[in-house]
Amino acid sequence: MNNKAQIQQVFTYILTIILVGFVLLMGYRAIIGLIDKGCEVEKASFKTNIESMISKFNNYGSLNREGLNGPCDFSQVCFIDTQIIRSNTAININNPLIFQSTGAGVEKNIFLVKHGLTEPVGFVEQLKVDNSQEYICINNTNGKFEITFRGDGKNTYIEPSE
Repeated sequence: MNNKAQIQQVFTYILTIILVGFVLLMGYRAIIGLIDKGCEVEKASFKTNIESMISKFNNYGSLNREGLNGPCDFSQVCFIDTQIIRSNTAININNPLIFQSTGAGVEKNIFLVKHGLTEPVGFVEQLKVDNSQEYICINNTNGKFEITFRGDGKNTYIEPSE
């Protein structure tokens, strides 16, 4: 009887370990899923905010400085002049995804960059970059992208805030 009780106790421990492992695995997956969904929500919110600001701040002579929360620890936001996208001209930029998308005429002119990962965010027709540049990348400072929006009556020029 003593031998039988020991075997039963071993099976109980094994089942307990399997059950605890399963619960931990499912909990880990749930937490990772929530983090991923939170990041997607942050990116969607950023896209909506940046597109509405570019459209809203195109009035002639308007100058607005805004601090936009950087989604998901992205370190840079890059803007490509709309004329570059329309002309299918590849720009001289070190980021291969942005380089390829501009040369292929993909209608994306806002990109988020972090640790070698580049994600296209959106396309806004009224987006312009200073005449001397084809693109501009703005660094994340303390969790925010500090951006200056300058309107000319038709388009919105993007500049880093100083």
